[in-house]
Amino acid sequence: RKIRGQLVFPSLIFTAACFIAPAPSFLAPMLSGEGSADLTAYLVQALSPLGVALGLLLCYVLVQRRAARSWASLPPGAAPPRPTVFDHLLMKIPVVKRVQRWKNLGEFASLLGNLTGAGVGIFEALDLCAKSVSNGLYRRDILAIKAGVQKGDPMHVALPGGFRWPIEVRA
Repeated sequence: RKIRGQLVFPSLIFTAACFIAPAPSFLAPMLSGEGSADLTAYLVQALSPLGVALGLLLCYVLVQRRAARSWASLPPGAAPPRPTVFDHLLMKIPVVKRVQRWKNLGEFASLLGNLTGAGVGIFEALDLCAKSVSNGLYRRDILAIKAGVQKGDPMHVALPGGFRWPIEVRA
């Protein structure tokens, strides 16, 4: 909900800009007295960026679901798929990077807490957490955490540093 709430205002700004940007070309013929404005052309100009944005969003959702299904359907102990170019790309786009971080860390922390609270062993819980996150970079990190814990490192030492795993998670 927090992520959605923070994305509402930028979405409204983008939508308003799509309708305001072509307005001068729509109103110019009426204001100059050269004829009437073409409403169809105005709507095409206004709605085309929205269509592109919705198309990109649909592609994102489809790719994420496909990746999640392919990883979740692997038999236990199978090697995980490598992070895709799409996973790397998502972590380079400024706003999307933060959304991916919050989403994947939330899924990881919530599921790990629920599983360990229910008595599931830490190694199995980390495997299930790796299967639940949608971004391949986080999946790879979680499996590296599992390898570190299996060597005997404490969890906070096994957690990688950097942007994807902030100090609040590692502390």
